[in-house]
Amino acid sequence: MYMPYRPNWAFEEATGRTKEENAQLLLKKAATNRNLPIGTIAYYIEKHGDSDWRISWGKIIDHYPSVVVLELYDRFDTRQVNGIPFDDFPWRTPFKKLPKGWSYDTKLYEITYAEYPKEIKNEMNSLNFSNPQDIQKAIDKRYIVPRSEIDYSHIEVEFKTNEGYRLYKTTYRDDYHPATTTENIWEIFTDYADAQKYCDEHYAEIKIEANMTDYEWSVYQIDRTLSTCLYDETRRMAARKILLEMDRIEDIETKSSFGGIQWRYCNKVRWNDINV
Repeated sequence: MYMPYRPNWAFEEATGRTKEENAQLLLKKAATNRNLPIGTIAYYIEKHGDSDWRISWGKIIDHYPSVVVLELYDRFDTRQVNGIPFDDFPWRTPFKKLPKGWSYDTKLYEITYAEYPKEIKNEMNSLNFSNPQDIQKAIDKRYIVPRSEIDYSHIEVEFKTNEGYRLYKTTYRDDYHPATTTENIWEIFTDYADAQKYCDEHYAEIKIEANMTDYEWSVYQIDRTLSTCLYDETRRMAARKILLEMDRIEDIETKSSFGGIQWRYCNKVRWNDINV
């Protein structure tokens, strides 16, 4: 089955744009975003690998030529330790005697959460975070606050023989809550719908790749490798013809090497040159 040379096949099908058209679009977007004023609410894509993109948001606090810095927010902390607001609880309490009858499953402290006043709770539930105006309203009313103002630590218990126990605040090594994020200037959005479209196109590209046959996938990978080689069009097509005439195309791997292309079967170690 003949397949035309299309190294960006999946992207073009998913977006309706060529890579060249997309590059022009991103340049225009970057130029527009450079003029966004400090304090603008902007959406960005929080990427957890290629298969898990989530739309998040922040407030622009700084501009650089190719990136912007966004301040991140979270709901204010309503935790209480033994009835004391978490922020007011000391970093370390004095040691004191363990309670009589203590065992390892004895609770030595209690975490509770202060209730929001009903009118605040109702208003918070009515806010739509796909609407920048609602986000700004939540910030102005301090329903959400900068992460830099939030204590993300938790309570642990320290035991000492002859001294008893005390409570202290600590954080886990992997418990990371950055106060800011730096994002590519062409990958921020002032409209939630634009951010959603960006994610949808990405997922559409993945689905197109997933639905390829093994043969289509192999030819697609060959074409993608050829697109990175320093060949003119004649040599590129000549190398492609050689590869597509090989047996077991589905088992072929390719890579670019010193401006050219090498290939091997998946179960082999040695890479082979293609001379064109």
